Amino acid sequence: MIESTGVIQIRDKIIKREITSVEVVKALINNIEKFNDRYNAIVTMDKEDILNQAKKMDKVLLEGNDPGLLHGIPFTIKDMYRTKNIRTTNGCIKLKNFIPEEDADVVTRLKKAGAIILGKTNLPKMGMDTQTENKLFRRTLNPWNIAYTPGGSSGGEAAAIASGMSLAGIGSDVGGSLRIPAHYCGVCSIKPTEGMVSNEGLMLPGKVNTLLHMVGTGPMARNPEDLKLILEVISNNTKKFKEPENMISSNADKELKIGWIDGFNNLDVENSYRKLINNFINILNSNHIKTENSFPNIELKSLWNTYGQLFGMMALSELPWIIRKVISTLSFTFKDEISRSFAKGATSAVLDYFKIIELRKEFITILDNYFDNYDALIMPVTSSPAVLHRKSMKIHTPINVNKKNIPGNIAVTGFTSIFNLTGHPVVTIPIGLSHDGLPLGIQIISRLGDDYRLLDISSKLFKFTNGFQLAQN
Repeated sequence: MIESTGVIQIRDKIIKREITSVEVVKALINNIEKFNDRYNAIVTMDKEDILNQAKKMDKVLLEGNDPGLLHGIPFTIKDMYRTKNIRTTNGCIKLKNFIPEEDADVVTRLKKAGAIILGKTNLPKMGMDTQTENKLFRRTLNPWNIAYTPGGSSGGEAAAIASGMSLAGIGSDVGGSLRIPAHYCGVCSIKPTEGMVSNEGLMLPGKVNTLLHMVGTGPMARNPEDLKLILEVISNNTKKFKEPENMISSNADKELKIGWIDGFNNLDVENSYRKLINNFINILNSNHIKTENSFPNIELKSLWNTYGQLFGMMALSELPWIIRKVISTLSFTFKDEISRSFAKGATSAVLDYFKIIELRKEFITILDNYFDNYDALIMPVTSSPAVLHRKSMKIHTPINVNKKNIPGNIAVTGFTSIFNLTGHPVVTIPIGLSHDGLPLGIQIISRLGDDYRLLDISSKLFKFTNGFQLAQN
């Protein structure tokens, strides 16, 4: 039962007393003991404490108390979020014994809704890689094929869900860190509208939180319905779960109009992946969902340059001036637009920051205007399925796509980072497998603040896929 069902179904069975939270936890612990040595997704877990939490949740029901929206459901948490009395390392050796005295805001909200913290999941050091490896916990492997990366930086989360060790979890995303692992591992995720979920308690690099833009906290799960429930629990708005559902239901029968692309002229997509996207679009058309090949009138390189410069301004601002000067001077050595702009951002002036923010607003307006004519936009997540493991932190290692080498950073984050720049909500769902049996997903994007409607649309599109499948490795 645990292997094939999602959060909502299991929660309902717990509340109806058809199963107990203890039984659910024991089933997941059994899977962890069976698979985690192989995949290395979960890095911290206290079996005794988890079972005690589950017993308390079952006692709540026996005493007739009202259950929360996530009553008795175990969650894994990316090891970048503070968890009270549970080791939190951010993938750093110097934090290997750090035990926070408080929870991150998102963890607090989960607990208030009745969730159980099952364990912490692996990530690259400080979340700064598109695969998942660090010197403290080593490498996480993709459950579909251990020769390949599960992606990063929320790769431990995706691998845990894909292998049946977790039902759902929480990750972060500043350039694709939720969406890339979801795509590589065949699970669902949402990067919410910027600011919809608090980042408080997310252990970002540096002594001061300089990453004021583009960072998102969001859930991973087995289906979009579960994402919607979890988002309602962790979001900053105060509406009850059924209110967004009812609010949207009046539009439920409205004919959808979906824009889509299967790549850009200056960013290619692996042929089998492109074919799968086109097949999926044909399925939508045959089921009376109108689609058009269309993308907002924005130059891709302008989006990359703006994203890179803003990220560089924020991420490098605490470094000594001389180091930032060297990084900026060496910007010409980088082989892709995002990385060059990131390096140039190291020495940007205050006025440059405000110019970038104004340019960002222009892009946001153009994209929101696009959604006056389309309910959502479908596009690839990366240029290819999951890639082979490479050396840690070597994000620029070229990736071969259709017999042509593409700079690694562009091939992996070129489709995702642009929506960190604009802050738009993005859902990722799996739509099939590549010719060599690796999962492939799509990004589904909609207007700022339309997260719940986007999840309803994603749920409808998800019905035209094979749904969630446990890793076949």
